Amino acid sequence: MEEPTLPLQSSDASKVSLINLPIEIKLMIIDILAKQYDGWFYSRETYGDLKGIAQSSRVFYQLCFRPRAFYATISLDPSLIKLFKLGGLLEHHDGDIRSLQLNHVPLSYADENISDGHENSISWLRTGIQALPLFSTIRILYIAYGVPNVLERNFFFATLRVLAPLQALTVLRFHVTVHYNRLYQTYQDIYSNISSTNQQFLGEEIHPDEVEAYMAEHLPNFTFPKLESLRISLAGAGQYELDLPTPHPEQGRFYHKLLMATPRTRTLEIKWIDIKPIPRDHEIPQNLDQKLTILNSIPSDTTFPHINRLEIETSNSRISHDFEKIVTLFPNLKYLTIKLPTGTLLNNQWEFNSTLHQPIRKLKRLQYLILPWPRLLERGSYSMRGLTHMCHEWHKTDTPYLNSITFCGEKFPVSEDYDMNIRLYIRYRRKPKNSDRWVPYLSGDTSYFAYWDYGPHNQCNYEDESYSSDSDIYYESDEYSDYSD
Repeated sequence: MEEPTLPLQSSDASKVSLINLPIEIKLMIIDILAKQYDGWFYSRETYGDLKGIAQSSRVFYQLCFRPRAFYATISLDPSLIKLFKLGGLLEHHDGDIRSLQLNHVPLSYADENISDGHENSISWLRTGIQALPLFSTIRILYIAYGVPNVLERNFFFATLRVLAPLQALTVLRFHVTVHYNRLYQTYQDIYSNISSTNQQFLGEEIHPDEVEAYMAEHLPNFTFPKLESLRISLAGAGQYELDLPTPHPEQGRFYHKLLMATPRTRTLEIKWIDIKPIPRDHEIPQNLDQKLTILNSIPSDTTFPHINRLEIETSNSRISHDFEKIVTLFPNLKYLTIKLPTGTLLNNQWEFNSTLHQPIRKLKRLQYLILPWPRLLERGSYSMRGLTHMCHEWHKTDTPYLNSITFCGEKFPVSEDYDMNIRLYIRYRRKPKNSDRWVPYLSGDTSYFAYWDYGPHNQCNYEDESYSSDSDIYYESDEYSDYSD
């Protein structure tokens, strides 16, 4: 008869703790836990288990690092950088990092006018940027920093010099907040008061007419051969609060260098907004959106046929005049999105003009389109019926693959608690089913009373009388009764 197994004594129990297990068993435990993710993210329980084991000892911390970091985004800061340097705890794990995030400490208006504030801000960013080559195999990189407007150009190119060796990048998110200072400091005012290390990082001032020569000398073969997705996000702070003059036309004519270095990019996002919206009674500057010179700065004979998804968000509704430029640069778009920040449509206008919208018809492969809901200050939002018929003409004659159009707009609310956002969704379906006849199905704010303005402002919303028939318009509520005809 087999003798019963006696429970382990306390002295024996300590011998079978996780720390004392053979390395093979440790690796098996970690491997089992590491395989319990859903393909992209660990479950809360799995992540907690790995974190708990990692905290049990130095050995387990190192063993668990790779599975924990493989599907995570590492936020880079000075204390973490030390761990990856020679002699650091994680010096052999730099190749395990796939996704990095570098968030620069926000630059406040107060710091901007103090020499120590500039020094600390530049030092923090320089330390993070210069550590990036430690992770030469990263796939995803998010960089965000704030910079005084007079340092903007030099910061950008100092960053590019460090990014150049990161040839494995597939996704790059680049966010810059430009601070317009109160003391109207020049580049030399700041440069002369920072440390020699930071001076070396920034270099001598790069003037607008020196950009091409600088690229030829310092970045002659600058490219990201594997980059598939690029986002350039720019925000301005302080320009209107300080009543600064309109930006110099040459100010933003260098961000396009990122785009020019991406031969395989499929997705492009461009964003330029002012952090504080322009007051309603503020005259709109003609040169408000200089950062869209990202597109205007590209050589006229250049196109990007590989880009099929484009998203633009801007504070300036005059982007509606740039459709021809967009279509010329990106002739093979399948997804096109143009957004205006909340409040923008009420302060100025997204002009509705069939001539301005005509270039969209040249995008023969276009499938999904998102645009601001057109409105005029004196007349309010354009009619749902007019928008639908315009898009139906596109679909019938020029853009046969156009499946979905969304118009996103705003109206003057009846009160502050009232939702002022309006949406119109147009989806194309065959009717009858399996026929060659495509018709628009509408949903969202399809009723005139759903998108007309309340209150004393802009009550002259209108329906376009030239589109008096709804014979070709259907609604999502009709889909199940009509779609099967």
